[in-house]
Amino acid sequence: MTRTKSKPRQSYKQANGAYDPKKCHTQFYHWLYNALIGRKLSGAEWAIIMYIIRNNIGYGGAPAIFRRDDVAKLTGYDPKTVSRAFSVFMKKNIIIPHESSKKAVQVNFNTVEWLD
Repeated sequence: MTRTKSKPRQSYKQANGAYDPKKCHTQFYHWLYNALIGRKLSGAEWAIIMYIIRNNIGYGGAPAIFRRDDVAKLTGYDPKTVSRAFSVFMKKNIIIPHESSKKAVQVNFNTVEWLD
């Protein structure tokens, strides 16, 4: 029995080691950026919303499974800080639960529903 060789993984890095922005990017909707930029977000809040946007938009609109410790490790913030920032977004209706799972969330793309 012979094995077939699998295709090598596509590299997103250029020869100089930098990532190629043409191959490795997440489209960010301008209207979503405009809605967020006018808010006074803390560093933790900005990191959390970027994590969720990356996981929603970057993976074809899939809901993000929010694991506090994973986000804390990724962002460098204390897990309690991550939880507080997450709670702020939930209370303001900026992120909403996804019907697929108790732990899944998504960005509320209807910015009219966001609370101050």
